[in-house]
Amino acid sequence: MGNSTKTRTTQQPAIYCAGASDPGRQRNNNEDVYYANEEEDGIFIVVDGMGGQAAGERAAEIALDKLLFRLRQPVGNVEKRIKQAIVMANNAIYDEAEKNEKLWGMACVLTVAVVEETGQVTIGHVGDTRLYKLQLEASEEEKIKKLTHDHSPVGEREEAGDLSEEDAMRHPRRNEVYRDVGSQHHETDDLDFIEISQTQLESNSALLLCSDGLSDLLTKDRIRQIVDKNRTDPDAVVARLIEAANEAGGKDNITVVFAAGEKYVGKRPAANQKMRDEYEDEAPTRAQVSADKTLTATRSSQPRVQRNPQPSTAPSHDVHQPPGHTPTFLQSDRAPGADARAQAQANSVSQRGNSDFNGSFVILSPRSEDSFLHKRVWIFLAILSLFPITAFIIGYLATSGGRGDESPKTTPLPVSADTLLVGPTRELKRIGDALKRAKPGYTIFVDPGLYQEQLTLIDGVSVICDKEGSATIALPSSLSDDQPVVVADNLRNARFYGFRITGTEGAIETKTLKVGIQVTDSKVTIERVEVSNAKEAAVFVAGSSVVEIVKSKIRDNPGTGVLAQGESKVNLTDVSLSGNGKNIQQQGGAEVIQRSSSAPGKNMTRISSVILIPTRR
Repeated sequence: MGNSTKTRTTQQPAIYCAGASDPGRQRNNNEDVYYANEEEDGIFIVVDGMGGQAAGERAAEIALDKLLFRLRQPVGNVEKRIKQAIVMANNAIYDEAEKNEKLWGMACVLTVAVVEETGQVTIGHVGDTRLYKLQLEASEEEKIKKLTHDHSPVGEREEAGDLSEEDAMRHPRRNEVYRDVGSQHHETDDLDFIEISQTQLESNSALLLCSDGLSDLLTKDRIRQIVDKNRTDPDAVVARLIEAANEAGGKDNITVVFAAGEKYVGKRPAANQKMRDEYEDEAPTRAQVSADKTLTATRSSQPRVQRNPQPSTAPSHDVHQPPGHTPTFLQSDRAPGADARAQAQANSVSQRGNSDFNGSFVILSPRSEDSFLHKRVWIFLAILSLFPITAFIIGYLATSGGRGDESPKTTPLPVSADTLLVGPTRELKRIGDALKRAKPGYTIFVDPGLYQEQLTLIDGVSVICDKEGSATIALPSSLSDDQPVVVADNLRNARFYGFRITGTEGAIETKTLKVGIQVTDSKVTIERVEVSNAKEAAVFVAGSSVVEIVKSKIRDNPGTGVLAQGESKVNLTDVSLSGNGKNIQQQGGAEVIQRSSSAPGKNMTRISSVILIPTRR
């Protein structure tokens, strides 16, 4: 295989990076995948699959393939490419699940970071994977800062200050998310889907992407302590973090990607620093990795790659730890012949961390430095030849829109601005008052209690009772009993979670109930809701509505449990129907489908904006 020599200019940041994934101590399979600048393209990705063992792994694999395919096409600015890549991944996962019932419910959460040659970092994020930025010589608050927001009820409460970090980590519903990639079809301009933000990767800073297998077990201060202690050795950073998460219980798959500037890792800047990248002919294929995944000790004692030797503080137990690090550069700095090497590397192992052995992980890299010293002359000549080529590439990208200004920089609103709290001791006493203030993207959390009011849901707004079944909604005495308690009319996306709806029990005055929840021409998710004592229908769906009802109880209704009319479609997943006059009634072209989540094991439910994902293993 051909070799090439690389240099970097003073404008191009050196990135010292490493990545690893581990199944953890309580799971045999690994649904996480990752990518860490393997083709020197400035791309860093962590994907956490969900939906059961086979489905979760498949969703993560599809997501990574689609993300890399689109991000490597230099058409459009980085933000646009990230959005299109995530939507492409989302729709590919959704389409495959629709074709295969065994994969129904598969989805993933992910974080993507793309570093440009200027050091600007554009981040795309959906779910509860995370990206932290760490800095030297910064204020205490800036030494480690979470740049992504957790798209979960518990995560929002933590970021709003309603829960401490430790309380959120211990919360029984920590692993629920209301945004994911793959559970429903999306377009690039959909609201309340992809979070985009930007930052800068300075020489004295670092980025750390991780799955919730790390962040659910280690506080950010603990993460910073481990990184600080090992920051001169990126491999040791990821090794120590995974080791610490396993020592804390290893409840889930653990994935870490670390990328740092040269000052952060203690390297001295040098404009003419020469680094060699040599790709080995014997790089293992994915099939070889799969076949060899039980041979960890062999891989550890005989690593496939040797790089500049320097001491490593990484653990030695069943861990493949290359002894040194080579800074990697960006796509625009690739030497002649890089495309051929990239094509060859596409047939070699990808740093996806799909190791199935417990308590160990693998870091595989195609780089080697063993021939650096005796070919300095050729390196120098290659440097001279690269100047006109690099100038041409930069000029081409500038004129072709590869780094265009089609979209302005955007930063998500603070979570606290998007969260409203309702309860007897809160400023907002009524859910309806919160709905009047809410805008698309808002989440309303409701404390336990009795709320006598009729609710009209708002497009793009989530209404959540965090303590399932502790908040009861009943019609006020001022309304006649022929009114529905909850109304959704002409909405593109709304969520209603965790409430009891009744016409009698708990109300100040005994009233009959005609309809519990009425949905017309809307897409709505109803989860963990209990409806009883409705004389016509507990849930009435009409028009062209698409309604997902998940893990709910529809019981003891004199009328129909679920009544669907028109061209509506209702999916019932793990819904208990009992004691009703009729459980299900379909009229016209309406369709009601009953499903049962088949994924056994861990009781972690992922909530999406329209489709609620079944138990995630």
